[in-house]
Amino acid sequence: MSQYEFSDVENTTIAATGSRARTWAILAIISGSLSTVIGVLTIPRGGFIALLNLVSGPVSLVMGVTILGVAAAFKSIVDTKGNDLGHMMAALKKLNTAYTIQIIAMAVGFLAGAAGGAMGMR
Repeated sequence: MSQYEFSDVENTTIAATGSRARTWAILAIISGSLSTVIGVLTIPRGGFIALLNLVSGPVSLVMGVTILGVAAAFKSIVDTKGNDLGHMMAALKKLNTAYTIQIIAMAVGFLAGAAGGAMGMR
């Protein structure tokens, strides 16, 4: 029994989605890296800015890395033949996992920021 193959138009949409996810992921990784470095460099001054960067940087890194995996999964749909639906389901599972990880990272980041603020960091 043959598998459904996405049409060229559908593959174009899927490829564009994967490409945009990859671009977003790279930007999040760059932003997260810069924020983390700034946070580390501003530790001697202390304060809320250092805390904010030390929390938001790793959160952005986690988000970027997880979405990079999603982008690769969408690319595999377009690059392979014979199992488009299987690859699409795998991509959707990766997207679900990425969202779950991001929700947890954002919650931890928010709690860390709130705790730092409650401890009087300015």
